[in-house]
Amino acid sequence: MLTRRTVLAALVAVNLMLLTGLLLSVNSLPQAHAQRRGAAGDYVAVTCRADKDYDALYIVDLSTRNLHCFVPNRQRTGQMAYGGMRNLERDFKAK
Repeated sequence: MLTRRTVLAALVAVNLMLLTGLLLSVNSLPQAHAQRRGAAGDYVAVTCRADKDYDALYIVDLSTRNLHCFVPNRQRTGQMAYGGMRNLERDFKAK
């Protein structure tokens, strides 16, 4: 019959093997890639809180340097309404 010390040693050995296998399988975390420059369409999309109840969607057209704003429509049907456009090149031009 196995002694208590033998069973404990076997359980510790099994746990060490499981830990080693876990560490070897997750040796590096996967990289997360956001929208990369030069992607199709040359756009960057960003969301931000516009009000306590909803977020706005900003889309920057990198080729024309225009910032477009979209907000949820007033009926809250899930559709977006166009909020306007700013020319970032003109807005940030040094005077």
